Amino acid sequence: MTQTLFLGVATVFVAVGSFLASIQHRYTAYGFFVAAVIMVGFAVWAAYIEGVPKPHLVPVQYGKTDDADCEGLVFLNDGEPAYATEPPNPVSLGGSATIEFGSPADPVLTRLSKNGGLQTFPIVIREGHRQIRNDLRTQMLLWNVDEVMASFSYADARRPKTRRYTTVCKIFPTTKGVAIELVKVKFAWWRLRD
Repeated sequence: MTQTLFLGVATVFVAVGSFLASIQHRYTAYGFFVAAVIMVGFAVWAAYIEGVPKPHLVPVQYGKTDDADCEGLVFLNDGEPAYATEPPNPVSLGGSATIEFGSPADPVLTRLSKNGGLQTFPIVIREGHRQIRNDLRTQMLLWNVDEVMASFSYADARRPKTRRYTTVCKIFPTTKGVAIELVKVKFAWWRLRD
């Protein structure tokens, strides 16, 4: 996708350069030809970046897994192994109520592969310093919250300590409970060499 954009820009630069060369503006035309070569280089680089195997964490549901003792954000890895998976930051429900994700004892999942199955970031709802009832749907309706955006970050095998990937999901109440929806998965390509 990105390489197509770069190649399109390179084609435009070549066309403009050719036109300028035909009306005797050679030095300006050379500049456009050089810019076209640079765009082709960016296209090759983008193809390389997009070809790098990536982890792909996908939210599946809100609820419990067989091995979890509390409700939470359930997800799985649909790609290469993910490292140092960090739970979302606390999200405000309104007033002093917040949703906290993950276990305080083990906040980061060290490695998550395709074979790891479903994983859960437990959810705790707090008002001030005290934990309140963990019925997320009721609390969202009580605080008149239509949706909550949550994002968690993770790394890949190339840079297992550099979290270059982010999955953003939306949590919202339904008539039967709480639903979760994938919004986007972002890759911080500029952190390739960190």
